[in-house]
Amino acid sequence: MWLKKQKILETIAPHLDEALFLIDRKGNVKILSTAAEHFLQSPKGVKKISFYDQKVTPLIQKVHQMMNTGSYEEEFAYLEMTVLIQIIEMGKRGLKLVVLKDVSNHAKMIHMGREFVGNASHELRTPITIIKGFTELLLEGEGIDQELQKEILEKMAASCLRMEHLVKHLLRLTDLENCDFEGIGKVDIHRLIEDVSYQVISIYPEFTIEHLRTEEEAIGWVDGNLIELVFTNLFKNSVKYSREEKVIIVKVDTSGEQIYIQIHDKGIGIPEGDLSKIFDRFFTVDKAHCRKLGGAGLGLSIVKLIVEKHGGKIYATSKFGQSTTMHMFLPKAVIKQGALL
Repeated sequence: MWLKKQKILETIAPHLDEALFLIDRKGNVKILSTAAEHFLQSPKGVKKISFYDQKVTPLIQKVHQMMNTGSYEEEFAYLEMTVLIQIIEMGKRGLKLVVLKDVSNHAKMIHMGREFVGNASHELRTPITIIKGFTELLLEGEGIDQELQKEILEKMAASCLRMEHLVKHLLRLTDLENCDFEGIGKVDIHRLIEDVSYQVISIYPEFTIEHLRTEEEAIGWVDGNLIELVFTNLFKNSVKYSREEKVIIVKVDTSGEQIYIQIHDKGIGIPEGDLSKIFDRFFTVDKAHCRKLGGAGLGLSIVKLIVEKHGGKIYATSKFGQSTTMHMFLPKAVIKQGALL
């Protein structure tokens, strides 16, 4: 009966995505599926190997170790993957079926989730601690004059505002990740830049925003409200990290297949080693400076998510201590037979 089952297994295994192989009580490994050949790094055409082969892979060594300790399911880091190893007893003949699955994406999502919750908790802990401490001080109510009481309440209000901004950004990230954009259409990118520039300058009148263009028309196929949020975040970032020279230069190039936008400031810049991390959630280059201005390191994560959901791309270049340039590509509205589509 078992021989019949084994024959069936050997017949269907090559057509499965899972990596399957059999191990007998002598330590011989019989490869059943093509996926198993890849996992075990077995030479092409070789269907049998042994635990005692000098060229045995770390993955086979791990399976051997699990069998010796009586473990039937474990995750194992191997060849830049996270592999789930499952061992199944196959009757009384001492045969064991080993199933390997690449669960790297699942493991990565769990790690990112834990990291996200940990970072959010850390960011919330600081304002909560401040509010708690000042509340206890006010409740004691002895020896606190009116001026000091006002200062304490202002700090508590600032901490509440920080928490409100953090929660708002977290909710926005969640919304963006889990919904499709419904407001995509033809949007004048030049007009959008002018509108956002006006809003920023009305708040920070000491700044100048230069808007340079290769052509008078730059029609994008985007969600106008979301791309407005992108420009708002990027402009405010430039304001936040600028120094004496308070100027932002925006260049729009429509000569290629996409709309290419550069946003250049003359601020504190970004160290080369941090350039690849600045779009990560909760990452801030200058934590002390960012906390002082109420940032939590989520603005650029939101920007990247919006741009990439449009099929675009964004990255940064910088001269540390001198300037930073954001490079952004957005889809154009396609022109066919004289009409915008």
